[in-house]
Amino acid sequence: MRSAWEAWLERVLEDESWRSGLTDDQAERLLRWALARIGSHPGETGEAVRQAMRRIRRAVQASEEEARALLAEWGLHVPPGWKSWTVEDRLVWVLDALAPWQP
Repeated sequence: MRSAWEAWLERVLEDESWRSGLTDDQAERLLRWALARIGSHPGETGEAVRQAMRRIRRAVQASEEEARALLAEWGLHVPPGWKSWTVEDRLVWVLDALAPWQP
C-alpha cells in the first residue's frame, strides 16, 4: 500500500501545470522547495502546496502587474526591475522570499 506521501508525490509529478514552461533545473528547484514544505501529513498540506507551486510558476513567468497580484496572497511585493529579471532570477527570489512559508 502506498503512503500518503508517495501518493502526493505521484500526483504532483503527473500534474504538468506547476512546471509548464520551466526548465528541468527550475522545476527541480521548485519541487525541492515544495518537498521541504509538505511535511509528514501530505493529506492535510498537499493541495495547498500544489496550488502554491502553480501560483509560483505563473508568477515567475508573468508580467509585473500579474506577478504583483499572484504574490500578494503571501504579502510579497514585486521588487523593482522585475520586468528585466530572468525567470531563473525571479524563481530564486520568490522561493527565497517564501522560505518561511508553511501551508
